[in-house]
Amino acid sequence: MATSIIPDSRRKLALVIGIGNYATATDLPNAINDAEAISSALKSIGFILHEGGPKLNPTCKEIRHALVDFEHSIEVGDMILFYYAGHGIQWEGQNYLIPSDNFKKETNDVNSIKKVQLSGSDLKLHAINAQDVHNNIHNRRPFVTMLFLDCCRTYDLPDQQLQLNVRGKPINHPHGLKAMSLKAGSLIVFACAPGTAAYDGKVGETNGLFTKHLLKHIKTPNEDIRMVLADVTDGVMEESKSQQIPHVTSILRHKNICLYNHISDSNQSAHPTTSASALSENATTSYQLSLKSKPRTAGQVKFKTFALKVRRNKNPPAAAAFGNAKHLEPVSSFSTSTTASRHINTQRMQNALLVWLDNNISEDNADCNNIIKQLKHVINNVNMFTDDEECIEFIQTIIDNKVCMITSATLGQHIVPRLHDISQVDSIFIFCNNQEWHKQWAKDWPKIKGVFTDITSICEALKQATHECEQNTTSISFEASNKKLDQLDPSFMYTQILKEIILTIKFEDKHFQEFITYCREVYDNDKYELNNVYKLQTTYKSKIPIWWYTLDAFLYRMGNQALRSMDVDIIVRMGFFIKDLHHDIQRRHSEQFHGDQSGTTFTVYRAHRLSREDFTEMTKTKGGLLSFNNFLSTSKNRDVSLNFAQQPATNPDLVGILFVMSINPTDSTTPFASVSDVSYFHTDDEVLFSMHTIFRIGDIEPLDEKDNLYQVNLTLINDNDQDIHTLTDHIRQETFPDKEGWFRLGLLSTKMGDFSKSEQIYEVLLLQTTNESDKACIYDQLGQTKFNQGQYPEALTYYEKSLAIYEKTLPSNHLNLAYSHNNIGLVYDSMGDYPKALSFHEKALEIGQQSLPSNHPDLGGSYNNIGMVYDSMGDYPKALSFHEKALAIGQQSLPSNHPSLGAFYGNMGNMYYSMGEYSRALSYFEKALAIQQQSLPSKHPDLALSCMGIGLVYDNMGDYPKALSFHEKALAIQQQSLPSSHADLSASYNNTGAVYENMGNYSKAHSFYERAVQIGQQSLPTNHANLQGYRKNLERIKKKL
Repeated sequence: MATSIIPDSRRKLALVIGIGNYATATDLPNAINDAEAISSALKSIGFILHEGGPKLNPTCKEIRHALVDFEHSIEVGDMILFYYAGHGIQWEGQNYLIPSDNFKKETNDVNSIKKVQLSGSDLKLHAINAQDVHNNIHNRRPFVTMLFLDCCRTYDLPDQQLQLNVRGKPINHPHGLKAMSLKAGSLIVFACAPGTAAYDGKVGETNGLFTKHLLKHIKTPNEDIRMVLADVTDGVMEESKSQQIPHVTSILRHKNICLYNHISDSNQSAHPTTSASALSENATTSYQLSLKSKPRTAGQVKFKTFALKVRRNKNPPAAAAFGNAKHLEPVSSFSTSTTASRHINTQRMQNALLVWLDNNISEDNADCNNIIKQLKHVINNVNMFTDDEECIEFIQTIIDNKVCMITSATLGQHIVPRLHDISQVDSIFIFCNNQEWHKQWAKDWPKIKGVFTDITSICEALKQATHECEQNTTSISFEASNKKLDQLDPSFMYTQILKEIILTIKFEDKHFQEFITYCREVYDNDKYELNNVYKLQTTYKSKIPIWWYTLDAFLYRMGNQALRSMDVDIIVRMGFFIKDLHHDIQRRHSEQFHGDQSGTTFTVYRAHRLSREDFTEMTKTKGGLLSFNNFLSTSKNRDVSLNFAQQPATNPDLVGILFVMSINPTDSTTPFASVSDVSYFHTDDEVLFSMHTIFRIGDIEPLDEKDNLYQVNLTLINDNDQDIHTLTDHIRQETFPDKEGWFRLGLLSTKMGDFSKSEQIYEVLLLQTTNESDKACIYDQLGQTKFNQGQYPEALTYYEKSLAIYEKTLPSNHLNLAYSHNNIGLVYDSMGDYPKALSFHEKALEIGQQSLPSNHPDLGGSYNNIGMVYDSMGDYPKALSFHEKALAIGQQSLPSNHPSLGAFYGNMGNMYYSMGEYSRALSYFEKALAIQQQSLPSKHPDLALSCMGIGLVYDNMGDYPKALSFHEKALAIQQQSLPSSHADLSASYNNTGAVYENMGNYSKAHSFYERAVQIGQQSLPTNHANLQGYRKNLERIKKKL
């Protein structure tokens, strides 16, 4: 009986590469056969091969070009398969696919060119990073991403045995590949286990062992890919007698992911195709072990203290190299591959996002697609749902954005009561056929902007709503006049320092070009904004920055959102524009107010809506300082601003404000200028202020108490204001005043918790630096960024490189050696190697005690970290003794809200938690959280640790709703601030699962336990106690389902 392929509703695309002939390595004849055979098999089951067939023996340049073209061909919802056969190797924590031209050219003594085999340090430039391949494909939002890597053959690098560790022993670089980080909706297959080599096939056979068995099963009809790979694994293991074991990791979101769907012709009508989307659920591949009777929580909530200020040797002349930015300028660009590999999140581009809920949404429908295009002209970030529960879950994950929502009337009647009081929901639009009938129930919900029967009217109303959202995005900080300097609002501090740093950096044309590339990727499906990106690229210099800022386009929204949420990555990408805009305002200020010493004041106005919490805080700050952290647009026309402030407020959580600002141009601290004649809209009476403009708060008077409308009088401060001088000096002292430019920005990024950005900065600086002492300093910072991202082996490598340099160049009691030993101890502690961790921490303490006074906070850090190790080893009396010493020193020598003091409190809480004294633990965790909320950005991972600690305590005290609330807060922060494979995330998922289990919700507990195991397997050693606990929890909950 004939069979036929089901006409899949989604495209299936594949890129196949096979390399058998190498310039400077062992040839692999079967790799070519493998690629050709896989291509033929994929074609026969309905895949579209990139360029029509496999790419054979391509060079590095040819592979890169093929990948770019392939990625650009991917559309949302495609099924994607990437297959590679050839040589591959891991180096410094990354996997590299080796191209056929695996050499670099060098000139010898007689000026002739010779080909030299690539060393490990050459791979970034001359090989293909497998993680980048995965990330770039995933960023195109396919239905599923599948990578098949048959490249674990033995491949040696010339410098593998030349690298020595700090003890003079060779560093062994394992063969094969390293386990990779996955994105949701992905599957990665290695021909053999990480760190091992694959067989290239028996003599006389035409295929490698793995691909041989893959070819046997790849065309199995209607079989989920996971089941197919189980058969492949079984075949490979049986033939190799378990010497080769394929390695499969996946985070797949759907059931029944079949490479080959087919039914018999005679039964087609009886068996309609089931769409993959109809089977959607979170399915995380995981491994299960033994059972434990009680949920194991990841109870070690460790707050680790670093030597953030690595002390430099004062004597060598090179010691001052990082003290002056000119030694490092210009900084080379962040590579396009790095840019592309980052997860592009359109929520970062503007404050408002759109949610559309309707049972009838279908991207295959022409009318629906037309509506989507119209909506994207207003809001680029459109999220569509047909299921109300999924819609609610999505909205509950939103933290830094406001949600505008369109819903069908049928679903709206049920979902509006559930969503209306969620603070992130700004406005709701009802889309229906019977306008008059639905107006009756809609009038009871203030956030409903209206009931509409056509999309054009919705778009017009949506424009007004998004304009109001953007108007209210301006970040505002308040500082009471009597507030201690060590209790400043973090956003107040960091905005000022970011501005200061950006204005000292020399930006070049390459930074502009990188920003253009980034914007193209962000707006690749938005023709309107792509057109604006093109305008920016081709005409930026022909218009002044003020014109670009006032244009109703992405620059304004992106900049506002980045400054509001303190998104360092976007701020740095836009740094050239922020600097240009500031200087443009400054230039016009000089032209308009040059020589004006009259002291004559004028008034400008700004309408705004504050949350009730912020309004209450502002009233308490009367007489203190208020900072607008964004660029600030105002009007000299009171009626214009008052009209906006008086518009009906549909959100009962907001208070309308009319800011009345008194301006004296003489000696102002921030430039401002009238821009009516040069702005895009030529708005009358517009005055634009540079970012971080500071005012003194005066009277706060009700204009209309019924409508929650108030007038707030502000006075622009000047250079003679003593408070601002004191404040500025303090902030500078807290944010690395002896550094400038990019290096200072890297330090600030680390302090703010943006570890990926600080890593990028330091990698660039490392390439420019030749001085060994300076390299050691950068290695320290790279080690810390890797540690904070949970990449412990990589962190250890950097810390060991730094220590090796210090041991060669510094006396044995130098504090830099103490700091290096301390940081290596932290890594070993996180990896579960407690004896080694204790050894390094004790050495750090020994050096510190020789050089520091007994109450120095760095000694407190050493006591704290030793206490953590003893806690992990279960020696609670010793742990408590060291933590008490740390806390006593911190209380003596640190400001009352210093982050390290918060860490000391947190670890005391952890200590008492381990001992079962939950009330005392809760008290210390709450003190830690209070300090961190005063001194750290809202997304900093240390806040998550405190929330996690409080959640653990409430869980053990039986208060499950409170426990769940704090664990969800911890998870929300970590999802924003940590890599998706970080060990702390696995702990949060596990602990949340434990609460759900205790509440009897076994289905949700199972989902969270699965995620914990998946992440733990990526981030923890296989014998780590936490990972073993996660597996036991998962096995136990399965038996309860």
